[in-house]
Amino acid sequence: MQPAALWRRFAALGYDGLLVVGLNVFLSLIFIAFQVPLPEAGAETTAVNPVDINTPALISLWALATFFFYGWSWTRGGQTLGMRVWKVKTVLANGEPMTWLSALLRFLAAIISWGCLGLGYWWAFIDPAQRTWHDRLSKTEVIFQPLEKIKLDH
Repeated sequence: MQPAALWRRFAALGYDGLLVVGLNVFLSLIFIAFQVPLPEAGAETTAVNPVDINTPALISLWALATFFFYGWSWTRGGQTLGMRVWKVKTVLANGEPMTWLSALLRFLAAIISWGCLGLGYWWAFIDPAQRTWHDRLSKTEVIFQPLEKIKLDH
């Protein structure tokens, strides 16, 4: 298994980041819709009270949605949409598919990798196996997976 280049990993992460932002904006709209009070019968509806979106409930919803986006993808084939585009795949270090527990460990460890100014990602440049902190902590690898040739029967 050939490790994926860090630039491919960042490209996939950027692609997936757009999807995650879109998902979280959609969830925010739903959340806000449930927070806005309905006007009482006969009341004037010219003023709208702003909704506080900096709440622990919404932030928790974003975190859960983001985890389920990655967890579902990693446990169902090892690839998010961005990873498919950039031809990388996440697997356990022994080559087996990821479990939900390994996905959770990887997700939490990736937060730590980013939280240290991205140092956990840059670690791949000095690691002999080109693994990041969250690869090591979750016992996973991100591998390059070139497209398979399609055989056409004519």
